[in-house]
Amino acid sequence: MRTYKLIIWGLVLFFYSANIFPQGSGWDSVSTILKRIVPPSFPNREFNITSYGAIGDGVTDCTSAIKNAITACSNSGGGKVVVPGGTYLIGAIYLNSNVNLYLTSGAILLFSHDKSKYLPVVYTRSEGIECMNYSPFIYSYCEKNIAITGRGT
Repeated sequence: MRTYKLIIWGLVLFFYSANIFPQGSGWDSVSTILKRIVPPSFPNREFNITSYGAIGDGVTDCTSAIKNAITACSNSGGGKVVVPGGTYLIGAIYLNSNVNLYLTSGAILLFSHDKSKYLPVVYTRSEGIECMNYSPFIYSYCEKNIAITGRGT
């Protein structure tokens, strides 16, 4: 499978460099699109999830603690929600506007196997089809200025 991917990318690069792609194929718009992309920016405020009750033992459900930290961060105008080193068992989390979810080195978000942790259903896509379904692990809808950063997992 990897060989096929390399061949396909090789052909894409060959056609692109040889200007064989037809005009209007989208490649001529790349530089214009990149100029419109503005990286998110956040106020210099930190909300450590352990201050909201999260325990990084891999057993305790930390979903509400992370949700509370995200809500506090967003309600204050934004900033960084810090996940320190440890393993945090969680269900679905929702990112609000102006929130940078920052996972420090050694931080692990361990998503629950319990399907009920991904309810209520949300508007999403499954195999390209728009539908109402279980929430993704990390979800956001109609929010602005959000990011997931850091060296954690």
